Amino acid sequence: MSKVFVHSYGKCFAYGKTCKKCGNKNHFASTCYNNTTRQRNVHLIDDDKSNIDTNDFLYVGTIENNVKEVSELSWFTTLEINNQDINFKLDTGAMVNIVPVSVLKVINFDFHKIRKTNMKLCTYTQEPIPILGQCHLKCRHKNKQMDLLFYIANINNTPLLGLRACIDLGLLSKVETIQNSNNQGNNVDEKTVQVTKGSNEIKTLLEKHDHVFRGIGCLDKPYRIELKGKVEPVVHPVRKIPFSIRDNLKQSLERLVKEKIIEKSDESAEWVNAIVIIRKPNGSLRICLDPSDLNKFIKRHYLQIPTLEELTAKLVGTQYFSTLDATQGFLQIQLDEESTKLCTFGTPFGRYKFLRLPYGLTSAPEVFQERMNEIFGSIEGVNVYIDDIIVSGKTVGEHNARLEQVLKLASKFNLGFNFGKCKFLAEEVQYMGHKISKHGLEADNSKIEAIIKMPKPVNKEEIQRFLGLVTYVGKFIKNLSDKTAPLRSLLKKDVIFTWEKVHDKSFKDLKADMGKSPCLQFFDIKKPTTISVDASKSGMGAVLLQNGLPCAHSSRALTDAQIRYAQIEKELLAIWFGVEKFKQYVFGQHFTVETDHKPLLQIVNKPINLCPPRLQKILMQLRKYDFTLTYKRGKDLVIADTLSRAFINDKFFDEAIDIEMEAQVCLTAMYLNVTNEKKLL
Repeated sequence: MSKVFVHSYGKCFAYGKTCKKCGNKNHFASTCYNNTTRQRNVHLIDDDKSNIDTNDFLYVGTIENNVKEVSELSWFTTLEINNQDINFKLDTGAMVNIVPVSVLKVINFDFHKIRKTNMKLCTYTQEPIPILGQCHLKCRHKNKQMDLLFYIANINNTPLLGLRACIDLGLLSKVETIQNSNNQGNNVDEKTVQVTKGSNEIKTLLEKHDHVFRGIGCLDKPYRIELKGKVEPVVHPVRKIPFSIRDNLKQSLERLVKEKIIEKSDESAEWVNAIVIIRKPNGSLRICLDPSDLNKFIKRHYLQIPTLEELTAKLVGTQYFSTLDATQGFLQIQLDEESTKLCTFGTPFGRYKFLRLPYGLTSAPEVFQERMNEIFGSIEGVNVYIDDIIVSGKTVGEHNARLEQVLKLASKFNLGFNFGKCKFLAEEVQYMGHKISKHGLEADNSKIEAIIKMPKPVNKEEIQRFLGLVTYVGKFIKNLSDKTAPLRSLLKKDVIFTWEKVHDKSFKDLKADMGKSPCLQFFDIKKPTTISVDASKSGMGAVLLQNGLPCAHSSRALTDAQIRYAQIEKELLAIWFGVEKFKQYVFGQHFTVETDHKPLLQIVNKPINLCPPRLQKILMQLRKYDFTLTYKRGKDLVIADTLSRAFINDKFFDEAIDIEMEAQVCLTAMYLNVTNEKKLL
């Protein structure tokens, strides 16, 4: 590691100099960390001044959080430093505390207090972390205050609290015993059934099919992994596992062998995959295959996974719901003999192979969705999204009859459900990250709460995390783009992160609006449909309406070229954007389009050859839709007008319109009654 010089702030010899390695300023090539600027997790300290020997480093092959539930499971806390609230990530695998230079600027830290250090830090991927020095900071959490030692990182990452600091501040405590909450062996009783009404009928129904809530099921039909032609097998070495989780890993392997999910493999293997260990919220381990090389050659099923909009469109008029979760879904599908050999993996305790479909295969979600469709696809009022099932009904009797069909089929095909994650006969349920009720679709309160409680960002990564959560509820919030614009401006490559009043106002306004998100009604194919569209100087907006109430809405920014369009061209482009965005709702039936640009009514009814070329291209795309264009005053076109000023970037739409326009022009040219020579002119 290069030597670090500690100097007064702003007195650096490299200030204003350009690095010959990466082209950035304010450092020399000899100290360039261009390849290590991404956020990392600190795992190891090396106080030896000798060169780094990667053989002495521990490799941590664990992931603390499930990506799908990152907003709920990520561990963060807020500490008060110099009267500033700073968001810290809790990392129980880190042995030190890390603070980036950007945070020290936010808290107005005196840089003369930075002390030189010979410590060397690296991540579990054995990459060095550039350290400028160390300092002590007084941190307050609730009523506890401590003077903690921090190493100052020359990277723009989230501040990090190591294990020792987490324990000292009372953020973590060691649990000696854990009460077993596994419902696999529990009897279904009235206390555990989550219902609103009709408890006795549901209780009887669940007791009758109690066995489907015990253990992991096993579907009869095995899955065969097919590879693309002849491939060269890959053997991965066994990854090093931290000593602290080895015993837990061994117990997990023994349990999986006992459950006949994996088995010991003593024969020679052509394919040996690495594994990734995921720590579940209850502390247990989930062993996932890391078949990065195998995935390149697997033949995919390419089954279309249903979207939230497709599923909720089938819930119109329903008032009662049940949700069921397949216990470790993928592991309920058997593999044939040849496929088990492809799923061999190495551990410190020997080689094993999966007998069931492992997590990590690219084809796994599609295969499981296909099996679920085969089992439950014929039941009306039952929708499946991979391993999550929702049962709905307009009445209690209708709902219970459908639920009984589901449980009977689950029993017949030996499919198991996780009782602890199921909910029965409720008027409101959580499904696919949203709240579903008879009123329609709403944002999940837990995600809204996560946004509201997020502390002020201190770097670009935290802004991206905040905007990512905000985008989740974007379809419920009006004028979103205008409110996020100040924050998005900080994400530009050529902008230095500097938090000012305009950013603080944007941040607070967004958090205040989170609790006001409206409810979107379910789309009913039997009702008349209207698409309301509008275009502003730099964006387009569209909303899908039934009975004057929104079912869905969307917006996007105009490209630099489209911004220079005439207003009539923008308005027609907005119509095409709206009908394409809601194509799955309106294609094949008559609907109405509302616009506040009256000249468009005449343009749409004109022969295409009499229109300007750019309008011709768009009108050709609109010919496949059956709609009536109507005029509505701009002041009455409230939602679409707002959305056109609350746009988001949609590169896919830009590519789609270019490709489809080109295809239409080529098709027209193909059938022109002219010679080939003239076609080329």
